Amino acid sequence: MRRLSRLMLPAFLVCGLVASLTSAGVAAPAPKHRVEKSFTWVHTPPAIDQVPSRAHLSVAELEKQLAGPRPYSYTAKATDYLQPEEPAAAASVVPDPITIEQCRAEIESRPGQQVFYRNRFNYCFVGYAKIAVRECRPVCEDRGFLEFRVTAVFYGTRGVREDGATEMRFKFATDRGRVQDVAPPDWDIVAFMVDCRPIETESCDQDPASDVTEIGTLRTGTFVSKELKLSDRTPGVAGRDVKNYYELNLSLKWGFEGLAGPKFVTRCDKTNYEDKGGCVFMDVAPRLGYSRSVTEWSEFIKHIEDAQSGDITRTVPGLPGTEIPGSRASTKQLTRLPCTYDSARCNRNNYHAVKTCKATWGEDYATNAGYPRECDEYPFKSTYEGADYNNSEGISSKWSYSARAMRNTHNNLAGRALGSWYREDHLIDRDGFWVDLIP
Repeated sequence: MRRLSRLMLPAFLVCGLVASLTSAGVAAPAPKHRVEKSFTWVHTPPAIDQVPSRAHLSVAELEKQLAGPRPYSYTAKATDYLQPEEPAAAASVVPDPITIEQCRAEIESRPGQQVFYRNRFNYCFVGYAKIAVRECRPVCEDRGFLEFRVTAVFYGTRGVREDGATEMRFKFATDRGRVQDVAPPDWDIVAFMVDCRPIETESCDQDPASDVTEIGTLRTGTFVSKELKLSDRTPGVAGRDVKNYYELNLSLKWGFEGLAGPKFVTRCDKTNYEDKGGCVFMDVAPRLGYSRSVTEWSEFIKHIEDAQSGDITRTVPGLPGTEIPGSRASTKQLTRLPCTYDSARCNRNNYHAVKTCKATWGEDYATNAGYPRECDEYPFKSTYEGADYNNSEGISSKWSYSARAMRNTHNNLAGRALGSWYREDHLIDRDGFWVDLIP
């Protein structure tokens, strides 16, 4: 493994041309004219080079930013999580990883975009690169260029490797090579690498440090696919989660010229639950979508609908002047509370909700309807925004909750989907999310 804080271009890439000219023992003649080279992105929004770096932030500052609005989001269908998978035995790419072809199709279907997140485990980028040559004798003239498409896919993982490390995986490919006039020679080399900046943690471990491709390969449009690995080897500890953040981007180098893709933040963590750890992308906001068409949890859907309606009188306790978080309209997301770590707070959330159900539907609410009922609570017991939010946080705020007696089968089905989603999408302590109702 090579230890890196910022990947640098190998010297042989810069010096290869000089070496070829002097291999016969004859020094290269001084040029009678000047050759200018450029390596640029084309056909992409100019913002690609203007994404501000966050590597200088503290973890506290970064987490504060990530708790606010994020530029991307995805909706996980709750029905997809009713049959939970077996826990991951070791670090592995998540099921149904996005392919190079799927990435290209997604970007092409979104004019003006160059980035796509399928979920917290699948990030991809498509850009067009241009290598151009100009000669000045002394008047400068364009001599030619090579243009090609770059597709990069980055995969998060669930679980921890046998050596105790978590990892991320990367693939890139090029195609659509197009030459005009006199382009750089085919034997010239472009290096593909992942630039990694750790945020308040150790340097990134990455192997290999870079991969090189001849320009002739790019020109012919041959599909090129490589894999790189980024590992976090922070030892796990008892107690709360261990979280390490990294800023990543795909970098291309041609001699002294270089290109960088959009910057994005990833987190590699260790936990005592949820597959013991994993690596996920943090610039995408997760949303859990409960389908209105599932009759087996219709009472749960009605409860969420009323709680998110903005009409507090449709809920109990229905305190005047309060709101209920969790919907995007409320502007306050929910954050996961692992009951493994704080069972007392989870129990207090449940206690206040059950107290409300008893006060509204009777002490025997669980049996007095002629069928088994449970007290459903929203926000969920497994969130910091649950019924005990103001008591636990020691504040008096506008945020409240809703409790409702409903069929136990409806409550259990919806709760099972939530628990499976937490694990499979790797939401850990204080990870934020939204709750949506979908068709």
